[in-house]
Amino acid sequence: MDDVAGRVADDPGHPDMLAVRSGFYIELNQVQFGGGGTLAANDANFAAAHRMTGIFLMIVLSLALLLVDFYGVTGRARRITAAIGAIGLIAAAAGTTLWTFADPATNGLVFALLIGGIAISYLAVLVAATAVRSVQTRGFDRTTP
Repeated sequence: MDDVAGRVADDPGHPDMLAVRSGFYIELNQVQFGGGGTLAANDANFAAAHRMTGIFLMIVLSLALLLVDFYGVTGRARRITAAIGAIGLIAAAAGTTLWTFADPATNGLVFALLIGGIAISYLAVLVAATAVRSVQTRGFDRTTP
């Protein structure tokens, strides 16, 4: 587990690190992002989007991929689940960053990238659930609490 945390901290492009760096940038520039600043809408967007992508989405994707691994899903279903999850996470992280700093409007391409990335990521959860459902559970007794 420490190895994973170390890799996340060492990777400046990791979605969690992007959220942390974006948050620090906003906090250190409160004159522009603060209550009456010119970028107050951007600050509100970050407050909404980083919770959705940085917390909820990462937890749901992690649990879905953990279930795929736990049930021993192999082959094509495993690769498809991981690929869809990665594409969705990258799109959601890019959408969060761009929506926060480039275009705070709730319409347009940047907002569509954020929503599309979140939707694709949750599609990966559905694919993972289907893959787990179709796998024979070797030696796992569902009646055990």
